[in-house]
Amino acid sequence: MTGINTGKVIAGGLVAGLVANAIDFVTNTYIMAGDWQAFAAAHNMDAAAMTSPAVAGTWIAVDFLFGILLVCTYAAIRPRFGAGAQTAIYAGLLVYLAPTLILFGFTMMDGDVRERIHREHRVDTGRERRRRVDVQGG
Repeated sequence: MTGINTGKVIAGGLVAGLVANAIDFVTNTYIMAGDWQAFAAAHNMDAAAMTSPAVAGTWIAVDFLFGILLVCTYAAIRPRFGAGAQTAIYAGLLVYLAPTLILFGFTMMDGDVRERIHREHRVDTGRERRRRVDVQGG
């Protein structure tokens, strides 16, 4: 079993980061620009601060580091799963799901958030509706 070729991992990661940056630029500048403006207004944020050079530079660096992490993960699991698209999908899911599950856990720590999610996604049966009407006296 040979070791991971660090040079290829870095090169591949930089290419992946470049692709991620291009996708982020198009998505955030053209597709979701209005949504980001509405988000900033709804949360009392300065929209200009969200697009400042410091914020943009941070996200550019994050995309490149994410690309390197993704390619490194692929290189690490490739000996076990073999080369190919299926292994790339496994690597992508692993890199995506790890922080997503952790962040989901953090959001569930707040009881208000948990209650709001439960309330918004609960199926309202006729029995529940009748009970609310009876309690409210209507």
